[in-house]
Amino acid sequence: MDDEVNPENGTQGKPELALDLNFVPTWARKPPENPYVGREDSGTREDRGRPGRRDDRRSPFGRREEGGRRGPRPGGPRSDGGFRRPEGGGRPGGQSFRREGGDRFARPRREGEPRREGGGDRRPPREPSPRLNVKVTFLPDRERLALVVRDIQASRRAFPLIEIANRFLGREDLYLVKLELAPPAEGQERQTFVQCLECKRVFRTRANAEAHLLNDHLDKFFSIEETEVEPPAGAFNCVARCRLSGILLGPPNYHGYNEKIQELWSSRFAHMSKAEYLGHVETVRDEALIEQWKDSLRKKTVYRLKEVPEGQEAAAMGRSEAQDWMRAGKLNPMLRESGRCMVPGPQSKKFDDGALRSAVSLAWQRETRFPFTLSLALRPAFRHMHLHLFKVNAKETYVTAVPPKPVELETAPPIVKEIVAFLEAHPGVARQQVLEGLRPGANPESSEAAELLLHLNNLVANGGVIEFFNATLALPRGGPRPEEKKPEEASAETAGAGEVEVAAAEAPPPAADNPEAGEPPPPVSVPEESAPTADEGAKAE
Repeated sequence: MDDEVNPENGTQGKPELALDLNFVPTWARKPPENPYVGREDSGTREDRGRPGRRDDRRSPFGRREEGGRRGPRPGGPRSDGGFRRPEGGGRPGGQSFRREGGDRFARPRREGEPRREGGGDRRPPREPSPRLNVKVTFLPDRERLALVVRDIQASRRAFPLIEIANRFLGREDLYLVKLELAPPAEGQERQTFVQCLECKRVFRTRANAEAHLLNDHLDKFFSIEETEVEPPAGAFNCVARCRLSGILLGPPNYHGYNEKIQELWSSRFAHMSKAEYLGHVETVRDEALIEQWKDSLRKKTVYRLKEVPEGQEAAAMGRSEAQDWMRAGKLNPMLRESGRCMVPGPQSKKFDDGALRSAVSLAWQRETRFPFTLSLALRPAFRHMHLHLFKVNAKETYVTAVPPKPVELETAPPIVKEIVAFLEAHPGVARQQVLEGLRPGANPESSEAAELLLHLNNLVANGGVIEFFNATLALPRGGPRPEEKKPEEASAETAGAGEVEVAAAEAPPPAADNPEAGEPPPPVSVPEESAPTADEGAKAE
């Protein structure tokens, strides 16, 4: 993929799509923020998640005063610093509170009121919504993945696969969400998703998907204009307002009142029934709000078809007329029904169904603890792009553009043997430390130092030395030679397309002891496997 070009000076710059591969130590990392937080299925009550709800709590004795402090108890203070109970049990008239079943949060039973069965009059607990049987998988975005591969190839370093997967998961525009409905049981009807082909948004019902098209994609066929008009005239004593969104719907005696309710319900609250939504509409008698509603109607939106026969002028339509035009044969080609859908990350936060939002949110939380599905998707993608995977100490998987290959010491020049011997004795050092260890006191600009660094650079470029993402060096130790492999092992390696059998030497100390180095690799590398191991999952936990 080509770099972006700066229009001012024509120079190429690194696009924002690229992934930053400069990993920091574990202790310095900021925990990921859940993009789906607050989007789980939390019902339709307008007071859920409302700020200040804690201060609005009601006690069994009514609403608390401001600041959350109760007033003095009846009866006044006692001599010992407490409060004495008033005569008659603490209630005016000598009436005492009688609570059902000993429940201190139940409403007091008034005198003469019949006793309820089971004790207490609390509302039954709300039954949780059933979970949707859907498989959620996270995949890397192709364009971003190509840029990551390009950076790995240019750096010639080895990067931890799990950390790369976490970087993809850290930004919603870097990954895709794959949804797969479980096959229906025998005798049950097959369920499908309905996906908008314009923005890739997914719905569980076709009616909601069509409402989405009619409200969000009119601009595909129409050019939208705004014109100044006179505000509505008439005697308006009140105005209706949506408590969920705060939008003014208009007076009930206004001719466009029902149309406005239908538009708002179908565009934003189609996940609830219309009767349920109407329960969230309130009527307010406020002259200021009525004037505010009138001012909002000073602009009228006009829709004109983009494609009209030559020589004709597009007629001006209202919103309802434009929607009726789209219903006449334009909706079906823009929708797709399937039991499997691929959704871009930003659109995965806009599901209208609470059960689907909850399923994706829970899957994201599991994935952030250990990116299992994303790392599984990255493995074949990296192999297909001619990168190589290897494990360090049978635990953590690394990816590199240079296949590790042990040095043939029998034919190697003395300076290469010297470098290999030093790395054997001092694994996990950087290039500068190799120079200081083998040529102490040498000028870095001298020919002697240049020759040493040149051979070290050639070893890294050819795979004789592994350079990790934090600039530490390690030696690969060979597995079985190709001629010694069994036929089934050779076929498995061919299928791997980039899989190698190598082993790395001892790694540098942990990142906690070496903050500048970041996360160092574990000691020894073994052949790559097809899936993450339990040790990788435990480390991520």
